[in-house]
Amino acid sequence: MGFGEAFGRLIKVKRGTEGLTQQELAVRAFGDEGYKTRISELENGKVSNPQAKTIDALVVALGISEEELSQLNTEEDAQWHYIDDTQGDYFDLPGRDSVKGWIDVTMGGGVALRHDRPWEIEIKGFEFFAENGSLVLLTADGSRRPFRCALSKRIVDQLLIADHIYVNLWERGPQPMVLEYRHFPLKVFRLS
Repeated sequence: MGFGEAFGRLIKVKRGTEGLTQQELAVRAFGDEGYKTRISELENGKVSNPQAKTIDALVVALGISEEELSQLNTEEDAQWHYIDDTQGDYFDLPGRDSVKGWIDVTMGGGVALRHDRPWEIEIKGFEFFAENGSLVLLTADGSRRPFRCALSKRIVDQLLIADHIYVNLWERGPQPMVLEYRHFPLKVFRLS
């Protein structure tokens, strides 16, 4: 993933967190709602090398830190770690409909599991096993469900110091937004 695509995804997440439409962000960043198209192109990965003035305006408008921006330059850190839920057992899905879910590090340094479908199960918490890098979802009915996704070193490092995981339900569409925001306890197991 290149910088333009990673920056576009960051813009989309930050805009959704702020509860802004693309038009509102265009006015906030550029003083002109006509820039809505440019924001849409960025968010959809159609701009591989955004201009410095565009980056600067959006960074200021969304309060993106220098650290967040610098992390986009590292290929490993810029990757989103998609959840492989081919069975559809975590989500309320008809058959094997698609799920967009990913795990990433939040702007505040926490760990977030973001998804675009309601859960079919009731979450109780999470466990992280440092020895093999496994993340396990614990449910209210006592079942344990391992996530089948690759975790970058950056995410593993955050899991090792975290005590909870944020879980966000995102609305699909051209202007995604957070519909549900919860957090659950995380227990970390380390090799003695």
